[in-house]
Amino acid sequence: MTTVQQIYEEMQRIAPLALAESWDNPGLLVDCGGEVSRVLVTLDITPEVVEEAARKGCGLIVSHHPVIFSPLKKLSGQDVAFQLVKSGISAICMHTNLDAAEGGVNEVLAGFFGMREMEAFAELCAREMGAASITVHARKTALGFYEAVGFEETGGEFLEVGIPHFPMQKDL
Repeated sequence: MTTVQQIYEEMQRIAPLALAESWDNPGLLVDCGGEVSRVLVTLDITPEVVEEAARKGCGLIVSHHPVIFSPLKKLSGQDVAFQLVKSGISAICMHTNLDAAEGGVNEVLAGFFGMREMEAFAELCAREMGAASITVHARKTALGFYEAVGFEETGGEFLEVGIPHFPMQKDL
């Protein structure tokens, strides 16, 4: 059977925490440990979601928005984090790191709206600053996407957070 930690590690391969905004709090936020046979996926973890997960025998909830965002000053029975621990349910929250991941929320939404010429935020900033080019670390699996939008490989394969990447550059 699969453990919470194994699922968390796989999710980090898809959306590394390094992609998260500095103000965000993604990750394995409630860790009750152990094996998981059922997972509930949601946008937000509310008391109703915790009740549903418990009713369905889920040992893990994967949420987009963090269940713990600000530092906790106290914990009571009304707090969702308390309810998760009491029910023995772990929580993995992948927020801005999943937004920014290749094939993540931002790219999916762009596809829904039929966007064909997507310009990365970093590219837009570079143009505004008057830069002559932009360099990115592109995942090996996304080389085709970057080539299609004008990037060229500038070096060999390397590992970044355990994932194969290539340096690529685009002249602006």
